[in-house]
Amino acid sequence: RCGTMDLSASFSEASLLDGSASAPGRCWPLAWMHSMRLATAGIFRHPALALGDRFDYIALVNADLFLVRPPPVDPFMLLHRCGCTMAYDRFSVEVPGCYDGFQEILGRAGLPHPMIGTGVASIGGQLLVARLSLMLSETYLSIADYLAEGIYLHRWGDQLFFAAAIQAMQTQGNDEKWGGPDDPAVTDFAGSYGVCLHDMFFDLIEPHNLSGWTGSAAEAEALYGRSPLLIHRKGSWRDGRVWW
Repeated sequence: RCGTMDLSASFSEASLLDGSASAPGRCWPLAWMHSMRLATAGIFRHPALALGDRFDYIALVNADLFLVRPPPVDPFMLLHRCGCTMAYDRFSVEVPGCYDGFQEILGRAGLPHPMIGTGVASIGGQLLVARLSLMLSETYLSIADYLAEGIYLHRWGDQLFFAAAIQAMQTQGNDEKWGGPDDPAVTDFAGSYGVCLHDMFFDLIEPHNLSGWTGSAAEAEALYGRSPLLIHRKGSWRDGRVWW
């Protein structure tokens, strides 16, 4: 346990504390791996969310992602009106080297996963806007716990877990716990695995080169045709107030 959040998984807590859960030679900091475990399961077990009686939707925004202007549509209203389980720009193919063994581990448990061609699909890594009941379901959390060791051994990111969540909903779409057979996510939006795909997050997926931008919206319009919505500075961004 970490405070009031249940972070239990199949690997030992001692290995998390002494750092041995991090595979040899990993270039990703252990703190990042912990953050993935938190984002994929721990936060959904927090008392403020776990009962599911206070909120209908959730947004998780990474610390190195900045929204610098309002999105063109309200993503929560999009979910409410359309009945989707998640709102994002598009599915992506996970980067080779970041899903080693992922399909094999899923296969052992008989779990399917969305694919794009022959590539492993991912979604919602930097910014998750989703129906909270999806993330609180026993089905998803059991999958997250089952896959958790891969975060530390193979650098599996949250975007793989979220894709597994929406696949599970489609597979078990008739379950009343998920909304039942009339849920729009498994009827109207089955072709996109229950996701509302909208270009409001385009700048997250295809970021502009912002090296010459000083922050002025007018300047951005002149340089890039429009001002950015999201800025992802990745590991190069450091601030004295926010540090791993």
